[in-house]
Amino acid sequence: AVLDRVLENADVLVCVFDAQNPKKKDTLDRLAAYVRKFQPKHVVLVVNRADIVSPGSLESKVIPDFMEHLKQCWPGSFEHVFCTSAKTTGEEAATENQLDELREFLRKVSGAQFVDERIGRAAFLRESAEEGVRETLRGQGDWAALSEEILSFEKNLSKRMAEVCVSDDGDTDAAKTSFALLRAASSLWWGPVGFFLGISARFRRAVETPLRASDLILPLALARRVRAFASHDETNRGGNDDSLDTFRPCSWNDIPQDAIGDYMNLSNHLVGDFGMDPELRNARASLVFDDLTALLEQRWKKESAKEIRRSARRCSGFWLQLLLNACTIVPLVYTLWTIAKTFFKGEYLPGAFYWQSLALVGLLWLLTSWLVQVLLNRASKSLLRRTFEGILNGEFAGRILPVREEVEILVRLAGQSTKN
Repeated sequence: AVLDRVLENADVLVCVFDAQNPKKKDTLDRLAAYVRKFQPKHVVLVVNRADIVSPGSLESKVIPDFMEHLKQCWPGSFEHVFCTSAKTTGEEAATENQLDELREFLRKVSGAQFVDERIGRAAFLRESAEEGVRETLRGQGDWAALSEEILSFEKNLSKRMAEVCVSDDGDTDAAKTSFALLRAASSLWWGPVGFFLGISARFRRAVETPLRASDLILPLALARRVRAFASHDETNRGGNDDSLDTFRPCSWNDIPQDAIGDYMNLSNHLVGDFGMDPELRNARASLVFDDLTALLEQRWKKESAKEIRRSARRCSGFWLQLLLNACTIVPLVYTLWTIAKTFFKGEYLPGAFYWQSLALVGLLWLLTSWLVQVLLNRASKSLLRRTFEGILNGEFAGRILPVREEVEILVRLAGQSTKN
C-alpha cells in the first residue's frame, strides 16, 4: 500500500535489473503492474552490476537480447537503458559506469532541484529504516553467534552425510575403480606390458558397451563403434584421468536420527529466541541437500581422480617397467638374434624351436602383464578408502539450511561481524 501511494506521486520509474540475468521472469512479472502506471518514456531501465559482464558481450548480446525480450513482456517501447556498477573508474571497471548519465537524465525529466530533494528525502527514509531495523535486531540477540551456530550445524551434518553417501564400496564401485585405474596405468606403461594393458582396457570398455543390432546391420554404425574402440583412451593419454562416477546423491533418508534431534534444538532456538518463521521446525521442508550433493560430487570426482593418478604412478615406476618389460623383450631379442645368426650361416633350426620360442615369449608376456594387473587390483581395493578419507579430512559445508543466508543479511544490518 505504501508503494502504491509513492507511485501515484512519482514522475519517473527506475527499474533495476541484474546484468547476469536481466530477463529473470519473477522480476519482470513483479514490475509489470508498476510499469503500466507510467508512460514508456518515463520508465528508465538500469542494468546494474555491469562490471561482471564483459563489455563486448554486454553491448552486443545482453542489452539487445534484453530489449527484444521486453517487447514480449511489457507494453510499449522503452528508450532509456543505463549500465551501472559499483566500480566507477580505473582499470578494474569492466565497462563504462553510466550512473552520472542516469542522474543527469533524471534531472532533465523532473528538474534538478526537485529530484535532489526527493533523493535527499529517500536517503533520510532509508537511513531511518535501517537504524530502526538495527535497534530491533540488537534487542533480539546475538545474530552473529546464531550465524556461527547454523554454520557449525551445516559443517557437522555435511560430514555425516558424506560418510553415508561416499563410503559405499560395493561390487559395482570396485569394478569401476579397477577399470579407471587400469585406464590410467595403461597410459603410463610402455613396451609389451603397456600394449597388453591398453588392449585390456579397450576390451573391458567394449564389454561394458556391447554391440547393438544397428552396429551389425549398418556399416556406418559399425565403423563408428570400431573407431570408438580404437581411440577410446586418447583423452586419457593426454593426461586427463577419469574420476570415479560412483557418487550417490544425498537424500532425506540419509540423515542420522541424532542429527534430526540437533536440528530440532536449532529450529527451536531460531523460532523461540529470534522470532523466525515457525515453519522452520519442519525439518523435511526446511533442509535441502542440492548444494551439498553438488559439493560432495565435485569433491568426490576431484579426490578420486587424484587418487587414481597417484595409484597409477605408484604401480608404474621406471625400474618396475624396465624389469617386467625386459622379461619379454630379452627372450624375444635373443630368439630373433639366434634365428638371424643361423640363417646367415646357412643352418636351419628345427620347427619346434620356433613354436617353443614363441610360446615362451608369449607366456612371459602374459605372466608379467598378469603381475601388473595384480598390483593394480590390490591398489584399487584401497583407492576408495583413500578417496573417502581425503574428502572427510577437508573442511567443507553445504548450504543445507537456506535460512543462513537470511541470517547473514541480518548480521550485516545489525552491524555485527562473524569470522565468515
